[in-house]
Amino acid sequence: MIDDMVAVLRKEQGEEEKKTNYCKKEFDESEDLRKDLNQTIQDQLTTIDDDEGTVNNLQEEMAMLMERIDKLDKMVAEASTQRKYEHHEFVIALASNNAALETIGIAKQRLLKFYGPDLVQEGQHGRQEQVSGGQSPSFAQLRSKSRTFLGSSKQYEGTHTMAQKAAAIIKLMDGITNDVKKESTNMQAQEDDAQNEYMQFLADSKAKRAADAQSIAEKEGTKAQLETDLHKVRSEKKSKEAELTSLQEYVANLHKECDWILENFIARKEARASEIDQMIKAKIVLASADETTPEE
Repeated sequence: MIDDMVAVLRKEQGEEEKKTNYCKKEFDESEDLRKDLNQTIQDQLTTIDDDEGTVNNLQEEMAMLMERIDKLDKMVAEASTQRKYEHHEFVIALASNNAALETIGIAKQRLLKFYGPDLVQEGQHGRQEQVSGGQSPSFAQLRSKSRTFLGSSKQYEGTHTMAQKAAAIIKLMDGITNDVKKESTNMQAQEDDAQNEYMQFLADSKAKRAADAQSIAEKEGTKAQLETDLHKVRSEKKSKEAELTSLQEYVANLHKECDWILENFIARKEARASEIDQMIKAKIVLASADETTPEE
C-alpha cells in the first residue's frame, strides 16, 4: 500500500511538472507572439499613416494641376478671343485703306484723263518728291489734309493754270497713297507678329497642358496603387488585431488554468517529497517490526 501511495504521489508530481512546463512554455510563446503581433500592428499603422499622407498629398497635387489646367484653358480662350478681335480690326482697317487707295486711284485716273499729257508730266514730276520727316500720319489726318488742300486751292485759280492745280492735287494724292501703303504694310507686319506670338502661345500652352495631364495620369496611377495597398494593409491589420484578441483570450484562460499550479508548484513539490520520504521511512520501520515479531 505504501509503494502504491508513493507511486501515486510520484505520478502526480510528474504530471504537475509536465503541466508546469507546459504552462511556462505557453506563457513564453504567447508573450513572444503578443510582442510580434503588436509590432506588426504598429508597423501596419505606420504604413497606413504614411500611405494615407501620400494619397492626400497626391490628391492636393492633382487638384493644383487641374486648377492650373483650368486657368491655362481660360487664358487660351481669352487669348483666342483677343486674337479674333484684333484680326477683325485689322481686316476692317486694311479694307478701309484699300478702299481709300482705290478711291484715290479712280480720282487720279479721272484727273489724268481730263487734263491730258500736260497733267501726266506734272504728276510724274510731283511723284518724285518725298514726303518729309517723322511718323506717317493716319488716314483720317491725310483725308483731312486733302480736304483742306482742295478747299484752299480755289485761291490759286487766278494765278495758276488748271493743269498746275490738278498736278498739285495729284501730288497730294500720291503722298496720301504712299502713306496709306506704309500704314498698311506696318499693320500687316503687326498682324503677322501678333499671329506668330498667338500661335507660339498656343503651342506652349498645349505642351504645358499635355505635361500636366500626363503628370495627373501618373499620380492617379500611383494613388490607385497606394489605395489598393492600403486596403490590403488595413485587412491584414484587422486580421492581426483579431488574432491578438484571440491570443489575449487564450492567455486569460491560460492564467485561470495555470496560475494556481505555478504559484504552488514548489510548495506542493516539497510537501509531496516530504510525504514520500515519510512513507519510505514508515515502510522501513514496518519492515523492521515484521522481522522482529516472534513466529506463532
